[in-house]
Amino acid sequence: MFWQKGRLSAVVMVKLAAQQEAILNSCVFRETSADPNNWSKDNPAHGNCAVIAMIIYEFYGGEILRASLKGISGYEQMGSHYWNRLPCGTEVDLSADQFKNGVRDLLPNGEVRTMEYLLSNADTKRRFEIAQERFWALMRLLEIWRGDFRKDL
Repeated sequence: MFWQKGRLSAVVMVKLAAQQEAILNSCVFRETSADPNNWSKDNPAHGNCAVIAMIIYEFYGGEILRASLKGISGYEQMGSHYWNRLPCGTEVDLSADQFKNGVRDLLPNGEVRTMEYLLSNADTKRRFEIAQERFWALMRLLEIWRGDFRKDL
């Protein structure tokens, strides 16, 4: 499932979880991972936190948060981790599945980063554009955008 900090209505939680499983994990691959050598089909979120956080930001708004992975054994090579604070103030991490054995809970509090900050890295921009294109194609295909459930956030 996904990691969250703060209150989230059950309806919104179910919809976010469904989106993670059905859509976001279908939009990220080895080519969108910041760590393609360690990416696998068994762990599609691995190295994809920035692109997932940007897609969630684009869809819901709110803020993108970043924490350093320095000192987090097995994850330092990725440098940092990104997740979201929704407009209602709830923090959600739809790429938390990449962390094993409670590692996600060891991360420090996040610092706010802008889309411009993330997109200033050419490789992150390339990876985001690939995932973003897949996300919106799936959203159109599945016609999820029809219902405006974002108002609950």
